[in-house]
Amino acid sequence: MQPALEVLSRGQSSSEPNGDRSIWDLVWKAKVPHKMRVFAWKVATSTLAVCENVHRRIVSVDAMCPICGVEGEDDHHALVRCTIARALRDELRKSWKLPSEENFYHTGREWLFHLLANTSTVGRALVIFLLWRVWHHRNDIIHGDGKASVAASAPYLINYLNSFHATSTNTFDPKGKAPMHHVQATPECWEETAWIVPKEGELKANVDAGWDPLTKKIGIAAIVRDHGGQVVVAAWNSVEGCFSPEEAEIHAGLLGLRLLISTSKGLGTLESDCHRLVITCQEESLDRSAHWALYSEIKEFLRVYNQISVCKADSRNNRPAHALSQLGKAGSSGISWGSPPSCVSDLVDRDCMNIV
Repeated sequence: MQPALEVLSRGQSSSEPNGDRSIWDLVWKAKVPHKMRVFAWKVATSTLAVCENVHRRIVSVDAMCPICGVEGEDDHHALVRCTIARALRDELRKSWKLPSEENFYHTGREWLFHLLANTSTVGRALVIFLLWRVWHHRNDIIHGDGKASVAASAPYLINYLNSFHATSTNTFDPKGKAPMHHVQATPECWEETAWIVPKEGELKANVDAGWDPLTKKIGIAAIVRDHGGQVVVAAWNSVEGCFSPEEAEIHAGLLGLRLLISTSKGLGTLESDCHRLVITCQEESLDRSAHWALYSEIKEFLRVYNQISVCKADSRNNRPAHALSQLGKAGSSGISWGSPPSCVSDLVDRDCMNIV
């Protein structure tokens, strides 16, 4: 990003209306979700709601950092110098190749531009992901219940980054070891398809699983949505001792069924991109495979709640559930009511824009 470095070296402000605006490409062309670009823009324009900015408008608000109390809370303190920011940065360095600590130093109002300009395209994405999550932790401590864990945030960000870039056509390696050649995705992989809504008054649960053949650990996930595409509940979990991808998909199906029954009173659709799971659930004959016990549990649910149908999902319409299953595969578990987890909100929004 040589042009941006030249602008910064001349001391030209990013806010100058008639100046060289190439430095804004560091923010608006970063390979991150749009909401993170907006966040980075707020940091760059010093409009983030840190205590010093709020104090300028409301004098009664203390400008000191409410977390560490060491100094006034400007954007650099909140995102870089504060104890919670340092802790998350140190944790992520175990997995990500972040810029050196010297690059995080405060260099004046343009500190974010200096930081982004002195790293690679991959590095810029990692930095913005990091700062965005630090801001989440800061708000959770001040305005929430303070239960957000730094240790859990590292795998969360890693999986969020991977799932986000899995939907792009460009190869992306957080360790900075991308292949020398460009890998072209097949057009079929990125063709936009339509997520089919359930009938009005019914719900649909999309399920998926991720399986690690070495550790035999799986991640399972289910997302229940209504006729308008709104998320009713989303859940993901980690399960150990699983010996095949099919077994993993059955566990995901059971999770989806339980969520569907608890939220829809047994009226709706279960969708999976596992052909074997769907066919077995639709057949009336007794399954005699190695997974007969799990299939019997699913069939018993379907016998009692006979208004639940099981359908095959196009994997391209199952991306939110797939992304959440990767969280479970990394050892995380959780449940979100009424809204999708932030790591899949872009994928859910994409489904809503292509609803049939």
